[in-house]
Amino acid sequence: MTIFAFRRLSASIFLILVSTLAACTPGPVTPSAQSLKPAPADRLTIQRFRTQLAQADEPPATSLQTVALPTGTPAYELSLASSPTNTGIQMPAQGSFQLQVEASTDNSFAILDADATDGLAHIQVPAEVFDLYVRPEQYIPPSLCHGTGNSDPVLDQAEQVVLDKANQLIAAGQGACVYLPPANQRQNANCNSSKSSLQCSGPVNQTLSKSQCPEMAVLAGAVNLNHDLSDSKLFVAASNNLTLNHSAQGVFVSRGNLNTNLNGNRHLDGVFVSGGTSNLGLGGTPRFKGLYHLSNNAALSLNLNGNAQFEGQLCSTGPVNFNRNGNTQAIYNPDVVLPWLQDLPNVSALMCDARPNFYTQTQPLNCPPLPPAASLQLTDALYGIDQTLPTPTDNSWYHLPRRALPIPQDWSAPDGQSYTLTFDNQGNTALKLRWFASTEAVQVPASVKVIPRVDCIEAHSDGTHTAHLSYVNLMSGPVSLPLGGSNQVLPASLPQTQPTEFAPGQSAVYPNGLAAIPFASPSFSWQLGARLVTVQANDPNLQCPEPTVSRPELLISDVTLDDENNQSIVGTAATAAIVPDYAGKAIGLTLTGSFKDAEGDALTMSEFLFTLAPPLVQQTFIGTEPEARVLLDDSILLEVVSVSATEIKAVLQSEKLPDLYLKGLHRLSVEQGDWYTDTLIQVGEPVAPESSLAPSILSAEVIRENDGSARFVKLTGANFMLYPKFSYATIDGLFGFGFQTEVLADGTSETLVHIPDPGAFDQQNEHQIIYATPYGVVLTAF
Repeated sequence: MTIFAFRRLSASIFLILVSTLAACTPGPVTPSAQSLKPAPADRLTIQRFRTQLAQADEPPATSLQTVALPTGTPAYELSLASSPTNTGIQMPAQGSFQLQVEASTDNSFAILDADATDGLAHIQVPAEVFDLYVRPEQYIPPSLCHGTGNSDPVLDQAEQVVLDKANQLIAAGQGACVYLPPANQRQNANCNSSKSSLQCSGPVNQTLSKSQCPEMAVLAGAVNLNHDLSDSKLFVAASNNLTLNHSAQGVFVSRGNLNTNLNGNRHLDGVFVSGGTSNLGLGGTPRFKGLYHLSNNAALSLNLNGNAQFEGQLCSTGPVNFNRNGNTQAIYNPDVVLPWLQDLPNVSALMCDARPNFYTQTQPLNCPPLPPAASLQLTDALYGIDQTLPTPTDNSWYHLPRRALPIPQDWSAPDGQSYTLTFDNQGNTALKLRWFASTEAVQVPASVKVIPRVDCIEAHSDGTHTAHLSYVNLMSGPVSLPLGGSNQVLPASLPQTQPTEFAPGQSAVYPNGLAAIPFASPSFSWQLGARLVTVQANDPNLQCPEPTVSRPELLISDVTLDDENNQSIVGTAATAAIVPDYAGKAIGLTLTGSFKDAEGDALTMSEFLFTLAPPLVQQTFIGTEPEARVLLDDSILLEVVSVSATEIKAVLQSEKLPDLYLKGLHRLSVEQGDWYTDTLIQVGEPVAPESSLAPSILSAEVIRENDGSARFVKLTGANFMLYPKFSYATIDGLFGFGFQTEVLADGTSETLVHIPDPGAFDQQNEHQIIYATPYGVVLTAF
């Protein structure tokens, strides 16, 4: 007798996109080793299946506690707030960012990147630093209320934005793009544009090249822009008049008059603040975008001629003369300044209250009350900390229960491999850090150890070789080592396709290892931190053996109904068939054939038991399935009653399964590990349901990755198809294929649908999903 056992392939082969609902209609299903269920999905962990593991030789992943600081003086103290300081790091006013700490090569302290608004701040600390303490504090933003004369806080704050940008560019080594007179005395400096640069006189007498400066920061007495500078973002503050006669983009601040005269196809984008009289002239077909804020009750004249277009938000505390001639447009759209918010953290406070279709706004003179103190969310992936840190009401601090610094010797620094903390600023919060060099401070003597291994070298007839890799992670938690100086294969010209995520323990080894990297050099090396393994291509002790594949003996020769007739239901010629009942019916089946493991022993009942045992009627069990199972349509698990080497008795519960109301041939399979055998069985005329089988949706929930990106939409409702190819879904008009469906004991269905374009999805506030089965279509917005 010939025994057939097919190997299961990867999820990428299984996930075949269905382009029309016609693919969901019933009909014969041809058995194939190429189209079966996906491999376990390690990218999605449903909450009720989550487990926590810890080992005694590592610090436990416990919640943080507020503690008193150790006695003594901290070696360093660092402040983070939504506005930069000379010794601090600028963090986003709201949103997530990472703080990376790495060991210094010269035992000095340095802020390598002071701007966390882009998601990352980088600091370098001496090697003897041990403990880290954090303390959230209420951040009080500067007031942007109106004042009078030269001390107007609105103008002060806008000019501070320009000064901050200048300091930021200087710190990044782009001082050639900054005009900053001594002591910031702008009244003695004037700047005029040319075709290729911005030329500034005064005590500095500096030329800013347009081709070398995607951003310019200028503090001057008077500024005249008569040439096209639209390729550079301009952050300009003038103590006197500011004249703009050509295309430009930037924040323009003037304590004197602001005058523009744009003709032809010129455009002006950005944020404009003026403390004096402003004349904004547009002729021909220019485009004018941005937020205009006139301070000190000065007058504004806005003249639109020809086909000029004004789009944005118009704010004024003084009289406004609004003149339009020709086919001009004035469009209220405050969103046009949003691209500038990343550079202007306080510009939102300059915005007017929204009034649709109203183009002249009056900025209120009264200061709004400060928002209540917010909090920080701290995530430490290595030790599993994910906790909100409210602002302490006393002098307490939070102590991070982690290993001592420096960065363990297993890692190289400063190449980005570092002690990483992720914070989510809930708004109106600052952060203070302290760390101590005293050996009396609490120390956690743990280190990160990931050992690289080359299992063997595979030789090829053309003289090249392939290195097969594995590793041992001695930590109790996962470790991430991105490609770079601490995770590289050598020679450096080789494909850098080695793993970057290292789960605890021993990884899979050859022939099921993690990576196979081809090389033609005499030797091959893999470096993880300070550990380097080097092998010779011709080492006889490292040559890979011929892989041997052991497979179970699996074959379904027949399937019969457990009734008085015991009739076969296999194939197109079968006269008997399963008769499902949506209201609830247990259908007994007997599978005959050969059901043995790779050692030739009969499969056992223990292999078919689902150990987590959630209260489910049916479930696809992707990623949590038993070692052995009997499945209908690769998604509906049957309850196994008895097992022998030649027979399996199983029960199919047809309750709440609309899949079974598709008459015809369905696939029945027996699986053991990565191997399976299958056959086609008849599903006949079902018992008429008491109600419609059309799907319904009660709720829609977005399931996200650990990094916050959207991955699935989870639908809760009724009458969802368990087999993904029996249904069809679109999210915002794009096809999203089904991934996993469950039917709970109360009859409620849950299904997951892949979000086809996560980037575009998160740019919209409202979404629409259409879910279709052969029995109906349902639409919902969320």
